[in-house]
Amino acid sequence: MLREVVFDFDGTVADSERLCFELFNELAAKHGCTVVDEAEWNELKRQPYPERLRRLGVSLLRVPFLAAQARHRYRDRLPSVRPFEGVADALTRLKEGGCSLHVLSSNSEANITRFLGIHGIRVFDSVRCERNFFGKHVALRRFLQRRGLAPGEMLYVGDELRDIEACRKVGIPIISAGWGFDPPELLEAANPGLTARTPADAVRLVQTWVARSRPAEGEDAVGWALAAP
Repeated sequence: MLREVVFDFDGTVADSERLCFELFNELAAKHGCTVVDEAEWNELKRQPYPERLRRLGVSLLRVPFLAAQARHRYRDRLPSVRPFEGVADALTRLKEGGCSLHVLSSNSEANITRFLGIHGIRVFDSVRCERNFFGKHVALRRFLQRRGLAPGEMLYVGDELRDIEACRKVGIPIISAGWGFDPPELLEAANPGLTARTPADAVRLVQTWVARSRPAEGEDAVGWALAAP
């Protein structure tokens, strides 16, 4: 039975793409990587993650260093980042329906907690930050272990192709967030199983998944009284 719904942060809850674009170019200029314009940035979003790094002139070994620098600068400009339209309402509806909600992100816990406080989002039961450069699937597997969950007891909501790939490796069902960083057509081509074009779509998909996973009458179960969209 589905027990927990886990959200990525940047590109799923927080509309931070513009800031990420600006931060990348600032760091690229400082550290000798390729600076890109908006058209090139949008084209790169259609490429798999390793190809993006190659075209940007960023080696995999430099990613941890650049990511740490980006998180530091992100902190100072966090007030410019807002939630995606409809996300706060969708999260509230899921919480009121009985869902246990969590954030799993490579951003910092301080950045995420501050963002949620600024925007009055108080629905998450936990915020966990994993910076595992061996792959996102390692972070997902660790989350399952720490929460004592089987893969089928968790549903992940994320906006990138690599989210789909990571969930597939671990056996976790995913709702691909088509409003986020990677374009919907790229996500759908990877056949995630479920793709939501809007946060309201995600609520309906969670509702459907909950109904399918609910135990038969007479079995012990947690109540999932999700309101109809």
